Amino acid sequence: MAYAALIDAKLSTAYRQLKDLAQTVVFVRTEVTDFDFSSGQPAIEAAPEREILAVILEETKKKGVKKMQLLFKTVDLPILSGFDQVKIKGESWSVGPVVHQRKYITLLDLVSGGADG
Repeated sequence: MAYAALIDAKLSTAYRQLKDLAQTVVFVRTEVTDFDFSSGQPAIEAAPEREILAVILEETKKKGVKKMQLLFKTVDLPILSGFDQVKIKGESWSVGPVVHQRKYITLLDLVSGGADG
C-alpha cells in the first residue's frame, strides 16, 4: 500500500473514532455563472449539496459575529469559493479563508453574522 493511501485510510479511521466530536456538515456550493453590470452583483446558481465529516475546533462570538474553525480531510472538500455556504445543525455559515491546508488536512474559517449581538 502506498503511503498516501495508508495515511488517508488512517485519517478516515481517526474521524470514525472521534464519534460525536466529528459532525456531519453540509457544503452548499454556488457557482458564478455571469455578472450583472447594472446591479454590480454576480449571477449565482446553487450546485448539489455535499455532506462531509468535520471536527469543530473553535467557536467564538464577538460583537454579534460568530466565527468557527473546522478541520476536514482535504480529499473530502470541494473546491471552495467565497460564495459557498456551510450548514451546521441547520445554521448557515459563510466560507471564510483557509487557515491551513496540507495534502491530508484543511483548517477552514467560517463566519456567521448575528443580529443578537
